[in-house]
Amino acid sequence: MQVNRNMIVTILTFIFTFVLGGKTLAEPKSTTKTKIMILGVYHFDNPGLDVFKSSAFDHLSENAQKEIAVVNRQLVEFKPDKVFIEQDVTRQSTISERYRQYLKGEFDITNKANEIYQLGFKVAKNLKHKNIYTIDAPGIFPYEELLAGVKRYGLDNVTREIEDRTARYKKSDRADATRTVLERLVNTNRPKKILEYHEFYNDLAIQVISSTPTHKLEPKRESNNGVEQISVPLDPDYIGAELTAEWYKRNIKIYANLYKKVEHSKDKRVLLIIGAGHVRILKHLFEDSSKFELVDANSVLMLGR
Repeated sequence: MQVNRNMIVTILTFIFTFVLGGKTLAEPKSTTKTKIMILGVYHFDNPGLDVFKSSAFDHLSENAQKEIAVVNRQLVEFKPDKVFIEQDVTRQSTISERYRQYLKGEFDITNKANEIYQLGFKVAKNLKHKNIYTIDAPGIFPYEELLAGVKRYGLDNVTREIEDRTARYKKSDRADATRTVLERLVNTNRPKKILEYHEFYNDLAIQVISSTPTHKLEPKRESNNGVEQISVPLDPDYIGAELTAEWYKRNIKIYANLYKKVEHSKDKRVLLIIGAGHVRILKHLFEDSSKFELVDANSVLMLGR
């Protein structure tokens, strides 16, 4: 007896739909991503280390402390399971000890304007966290070599761009002086603003390149305390690309440090507080990860407002 082909298909469909609950035998297990909020900040204590420096602002004044408290209440609402700060990973034990002393009232931060204390320590304490985590990585930033390259290659257009960007930054900085700390952070984390910080590397520094590259640089292998290392000198013909590459490399290391410290089975949400210049690259890295889900910083800062 011939069996109608359509009937066989119908029967098999019934089996897979109702008997197996609509699931295929090879369906992978669902994985839960850790939500990460990257809060880009201007540096509260203004150490003067950035290319474009913000003006001084007293974050320890009575009014500023009230404004910081508003920011921290917003961050606490995100309920991160871990708080990460821009401090070198080699200082983890030092920072952990300071945080433990802070919880016991034995480490005073009333005279410390740095955002790692005014935001990081305070938020972690409000959430009753037992520790706070460092993720920064060392890196080189050959800015003086970049300026030398601009002069060497006669790149007057780059000089003008640096001057123009500095003027625009100062104008924006003057506008920020009239804003509250929350408003300044919201402005800092706008996509357009984050892109402006990043353009220095992708649109400006990258232009500093020789029209006739001549250097042939060979990597050097050497042993340091029994560990084999490879070093490559900076190529002056591509000093703009070298500076940009070093910036990317530092951020990839930061990403690796945080990735290592997150326990996805326990950490449902994490908060990273870091200089705004890092945000563009870090966002791309976390967006491309199957383990993380980005949460927009301003959606948290403006929650309920």
